Amino acid sequence: MRSKKFVIVYAVALFLIIFLITFNSICAITQFDVRYETGSPLMAETAEKIQDELEEKYLKKNFLFFKQSDVNDLIAKEGKGYLEVMSVEKHFPNKITVSLREKFEGFAFEQGGKYTIVAEDGTVLAYGAASGDNSGRNVEIAGFAFDELKVGEVFAVKDRQKPAYEAFCVLYEKMNQYFDGIRNNVTRIEYFVQEMSTQEDIERFVISMTEGVQIIISAPRVNIEEKTEAALSAYESLSVLKKTYGYIRVTDLQSGGVNVAYFEKLPPEDLVS
Repeated sequence: MRSKKFVIVYAVALFLIIFLITFNSICAITQFDVRYETGSPLMAETAEKIQDELEEKYLKKNFLFFKQSDVNDLIAKEGKGYLEVMSVEKHFPNKITVSLREKFEGFAFEQGGKYTIVAEDGTVLAYGAASGDNSGRNVEIAGFAFDELKVGEVFAVKDRQKPAYEAFCVLYEKMNQYFDGIRNNVTRIEYFVQEMSTQEDIERFVISMTEGVQIIISAPRVNIEEKTEAALSAYESLSVLKKTYGYIRVTDLQSGGVNVAYFEKLPPEDLVS
């Protein structure tokens, strides 16, 4: 009787061992397919490196125990904030597909002589130079106050400047659409505020164009869409020569609407610094 029980136990154990070996063999990862949307050679090279590292670390490992967090950690390490995981898909029994997308630099927010590089979707990418990394020269943004954030966090300004920042976002988006990409036409946007004790603060956006002319939008929190459109229309109407110097000034009319004027030199009361 004991011999019979031993044979049964041995047979069950042998069956389980064979089953586990077979199951593990069938479910072992045999292929990683890393697909990526990139625009810079550096990130394309990084995506290929990520595929190599995934294969080195996880090839032949059990498909069922592979976690998306393993991919996320590797992307965060190698992509340094410039690559975003769009999806991780398991294709039973042994294939993993990873989709990546490159995040492009959009802004270089200057504060205290240092630059915070922010992606087009508003997340912080890096701290460094305004000259740009993966998308060409960045537009410098100055005048906003903000806390230092970690890479990957969403950029935000101080509470008191949030209305002005919202106006800036509208301005930037409209100019970006108008020029089909703002970098070739704008070098710097500065939020200038002069705090007043007896009246409302004086606020301006000062936009420096690549040719040399500056656009000054007064009270930007009011009618920013209309003011931006008026400024761009005035800019477009300038001769090639006049685009190299002078100022386009956009102000509110007391009767409603906006006034746009071009000056070779600004009157003293309109100096921005």
